Amino acid sequence: MGNTGLISPSVDKIVVALCADYGRRKRAIAEKCVCRRTDTELRYLNARIYDAVAEVVGVPLAEHFIKDIGHCLGYANTQLDCMSEVTYKNLKKQARELIAVRLHLVD
Repeated sequence: MGNTGLISPSVDKIVVALCADYGRRKRAIAEKCVCRRTDTELRYLNARIYDAVAEVVGVPLAEHFIKDIGHCLGYANTQLDCMSEVTYKNLKKQARELIAVRLHLVD
């Protein structure tokens, strides 16, 4: 993991952790097993993350990239095979940075 350029290593770790937790939040929302306030916060986080990643990679690939970011998967281990390694790494970096901006972790 490490510094992705625009964001510090500590912010990058937050982004990774939030992406790793994306699926749990998505299930909690779908199962309606949390109180209204928690549901609101979970929806906010997931929407901001999803929208940021979708803006960078497109809707069809957004959840794949969120998973890869959260599980620290690199090009060699991703299930995506529709782009070059350089493109994949650049898009992943851009997605991480935009998540940090959209969650107001950085300006």
